Amino acid sequence: MTDIYGARGRHIQLPNRSRFPVVIALLAWSALAFPSFMIIRMGNQLVFPHYVAIALAAPILLLAQWRMVIYPILPVLFFIFLSSLLNIDSADVWVATFHSLHLLAIALLASTPGRIALPFAKFVVIAYCITIILSQVLIFFGLQSLIEWMLVHNEKLVTTRVSAFATEPSYAAIIILVSVRFIIVIDQKWLNVPRLSFIITSLLATLSLFAVLSAMLLLMMYLVRRGRIREVIGVFIGGAVLLIGISFTDFFAQRLAQIDMSQGARGLGSGTIRLLPYLYIQQILPGNFWPLLVGAGAGTLEPAFYMAVGQYVTDSHYLTAHMAGPIYDYGIPAILPILFLWNRPTGLVDRILYITMTLLVMLNTGIGTYLFVFFGAFALLEQRMRAG
Repeated sequence: MTDIYGARGRHIQLPNRSRFPVVIALLAWSALAFPSFMIIRMGNQLVFPHYVAIALAAPILLLAQWRMVIYPILPVLFFIFLSSLLNIDSADVWVATFHSLHLLAIALLASTPGRIALPFAKFVVIAYCITIILSQVLIFFGLQSLIEWMLVHNEKLVTTRVSAFATEPSYAAIIILVSVRFIIVIDQKWLNVPRLSFIITSLLATLSLFAVLSAMLLLMMYLVRRGRIREVIGVFIGGAVLLIGISFTDFFAQRLAQIDMSQGARGLGSGTIRLLPYLYIQQILPGNFWPLLVGAGAGTLEPAFYMAVGQYVTDSHYLTAHMAGPIYDYGIPAILPILFLWNRPTGLVDRILYITMTLLVMLNTGIGTYLFVFFGAFALLEQRMRAG
């Protein structure tokens, strides 16, 4: 017999042949963690592998009585439904369905047995960190052509950034951060000082500003989980010194030089790209705060935002509304459960750190992405395993 954890930590006894669903679940997890390996190119369109993997895994896991951790996602599903109902004339049913299916995928993968999820998280961290360091070594020796598919180029920057198995460096950093947080909570002994140092070095080697923030968050989480609350202050000081130090490197000096605070939020370089949707929402809200309460309907913000981006100055070749889309489409109440009901760490400091990590994710992605499913599944998985 095989033990599989269901919702609220309950066990389901399945025969040995049920190991096949575990393999299928690992395939879905791998599609989320290593998307660049399996992206399907159809002309000018990219089909991300988690769509196919989860569509394959879901019926198999459900038939195997793999129970879903459904309760934490119900409030979000409710507000998606409510917004779509109240805005039935403007809501895009396909977008609402698309987002709902991503939430259900989170609930399903959050039932992964801990004995499977923990080794997988460790494998993801080691695979990413080794790949990032080796990539920078190859770049140093002028051999970047061997790993071109793992790199991100910017004509305005002389330094090549590493995205490893993710689609961009910030996504790689967040995948590492989410995985390491899960490991810190479930298996503190594994994350010794040498491994932690290697992980921090790898994060910085992605040459992503979000990786620097991820590294600082990871250090603070590590200290908090080890009961060294007072040392968090030292991390703040050390982080400030770190930021000052890396600001003198060629890459970060160029990135910082692009920041022009005289333009406000629009002068934050790559940060502007992430903030533009929120600036647009701020412009269209006066006199009508209804969308923030119950939403304007699924799929409302993004097409309007795309048509309005001409008024903004940006060097980006593409824009996305990220989490601003769901906030406007479904209302703030749909997003609050993700911040405050998912995971729910014990202790004020740990909860603040988790919410900060969640905000980092939200600034980089929306509900309908592989990064959000990866983050959400580990958030609910951690909560379930802590509950026993």
